[in-house]
Amino acid sequence: WQARLQDGDLIDHLVGVSLYAVTPKLGRLLRVLVSADLDWLVDETSNRGFSLGGDRGLRGYAIGAFTSTPGAPRPARAVGHVELRSIPLKVAFLRLGAVAFWDAGHVADRIEDLDLQHDVGVGLRLLIPQLDPFVFRADWAFALEGPTQGFPGRVSLGSFQVF
Repeated sequence: WQARLQDGDLIDHLVGVSLYAVTPKLGRLLRVLVSADLDWLVDETSNRGFSLGGDRGLRGYAIGAFTSTPGAPRPARAVGHVELRSIPLKVAFLRLGAVAFWDAGHVADRIEDLDLQHDVGVGLRLLIPQLDPFVFRADWAFALEGPTQGFPGRVSLGSFQVF
């Protein structure tokens, strides 16, 4: 929870609940990651809002595919992931890994209007320990609902990932 104190009043509250869990190695081959976040704004006077899609949590949807209305009094965002991650495989001086995932999420002007959208996909992870301590990722995701659902999906690239 966070808020801003102005003229003796607490305003612009950001309330959030998060869950993050990772299994130990299963069969020396993989691990399962589960994460979920629910955030909402209360007494919002700064016209902040939320967006979701692409690099913001739903990899099968365009960046900013879901946004709250500017000035909405109680915007909310829900996003969750389930990932099946391989253990890194040593190939020469590189570490390679794979992931299969399911994402769910949505943004609405009120928490009760959230309507989860879903995508699924696969990805690759690459670590070059001699150059950088961060893992690079390439994900290919397919939206399961909406106008962009199905093939060819969306490819996203990034860094600062983990195996």
